[in-house]
Amino acid sequence: MPGIKEVAKQANILIATVSRVLSKPETVAKETIKKTALMTIS
Repeated sequence: MPGIKEVAKQANILIATVSRVLSKPETVAKETIKKTALMTIS
């Protein structure tokens, strides 16, 4: 499983955004959550 830094890089989003997806997903756009999820499982 890739780390937060790698997920952020692959999804072309900020590390802080990945952190928010994990800790407070209700504050993040659904599209961003989808991008993050795809990078986590690939």
